[in-house]
Amino acid sequence: MFRQRLIYKTVINKCNCKFLCSPVKSPSPLAGKPSKKRFLPLKPVQSKIDVNKLPPHTKIDANTIAHLERLSLVDCANKEGIKSLEDAIAFADQILQVDTTGVQPLVTVLEDRPLEVREDVVTDGGCLNEVLSHGQICYTKTMLKKVLELCEVRGFLKSFKDGLKLVGPVGALLRRNLETEWFYNLVINRETSVFMNEGSFVDTYEFARRVCQERSPFGVAEVVKDTEDLFDLDGHFFHKPRYLLTTVFVPPSLSTQFFHDWQRLRRTWWRKLSAYPGRYAFSDLQTNGDSQLLQIRAEYESEKVLVESLRFNQEPHPLLTPEQLFVRDGRKKVQAHYISSNISLDNMLLNCIWDAYDEPDFIGKPRPLLRFHRKLAPYKISFAISATKSSTLEELSSLALYLCRKLRDGHVSCLLLPMTIKTTLESQWAPYDEMGVPYTVILNETTLKNGISLLRSRDTTLKEQVHVTKLPAYVEQLFKNY
Repeated sequence: MFRQRLIYKTVINKCNCKFLCSPVKSPSPLAGKPSKKRFLPLKPVQSKIDVNKLPPHTKIDANTIAHLERLSLVDCANKEGIKSLEDAIAFADQILQVDTTGVQPLVTVLEDRPLEVREDVVTDGGCLNEVLSHGQICYTKTMLKKVLELCEVRGFLKSFKDGLKLVGPVGALLRRNLETEWFYNLVINRETSVFMNEGSFVDTYEFARRVCQERSPFGVAEVVKDTEDLFDLDGHFFHKPRYLLTTVFVPPSLSTQFFHDWQRLRRTWWRKLSAYPGRYAFSDLQTNGDSQLLQIRAEYESEKVLVESLRFNQEPHPLLTPEQLFVRDGRKKVQAHYISSNISLDNMLLNCIWDAYDEPDFIGKPRPLLRFHRKLAPYKISFAISATKSSTLEELSSLALYLCRKLRDGHVSCLLLPMTIKTTLESQWAPYDEMGVPYTVILNETTLKNGISLLRSRDTTLKEQVHVTKLPAYVEQLFKNY
């Protein structure tokens, strides 16, 4: 410790050396006046050092350089940096020759207290967990704990035993919406024909190969219960997870470019549905023989959650024979390569909730809410009523029920809950925000007079006026164009 402090001080002093010496005469700036004495020489004065008493010249190896760079965040990995560091250590070795017997320690820059001196020995330690508890990992675990608590309160998840969870009624709607978006993106897509498999993979593959006249690309999508990938958030659930597996067979001449295009399309899909698109990024490409693995991860503070695995295989498929893999590429037959996508449905559910979780300030206090994408939200529309009389409340409740039916006829999921006169508007839409409902229709006494309702946005909290007769068509257009 003493040596490190000494090196630090001497490096600084080396840059600005001033040595005290005996007084010397200097010319006077003003003629006729006596000259002043100068205690600092115009040039540095070198002291004599006994070279025989110096330790051997220190050499810096690569491991020491890497260690110093990690501690100081300074780049030393070049010849000039190493030479400067070795010179600084050599200069400190000379200082060590000074006899400091009987010299009192220096004082600190704090003038009201002396420098505390102790033996250069370790007096504490063994508190790794305590030190790390103040870092971002602890913050991440705290945020995930808040997400899980909110999920239980709002029906996304429910506790089972040993801290494990089951999917709740609201979570089941969200999971269905996620699966639907996956289905539309990977199965009902614009370019490649993908066929759903609910039985034998080989039979479905042979059907797809025959229907496509042995011309690829074509694919097979299925929901499976076993996979070689381990997803980070599956451990929170009691039941065995389900996996959405899509396999596309491509001729070798197109396989590499197809894999690159698929990477971009899959990451774009995750970003499109995310409240924070920049959170999703690729891992490093892992190569194992004729197989390549690329993972898409969601980055949360200090944790990266695996959300999808993409594989590019040039070797035969484990369920198919080499003869079955032959497809037409122009006039010749070639053995197809295959590219697969694997997603855990439960992992995707919890990641979607975690991604949407936010705590904006509301009247000086953080208020949790879920910023779901409009297509993913379990409920698209909720209702809030403001009334001062029971008769008015009854009329507005009937109007809300009518609007709810019209919206549901247009396949817009709505949440209509019983309300009382004493319930404030803020207390009504607070649980809706926590459930991730994008819009809340507000009906009040003025609505009965002029037919104007207010459509409140969850993300902006702004309200726009919409006539009740135009509300169903307007809401349907909102979700259709998003």
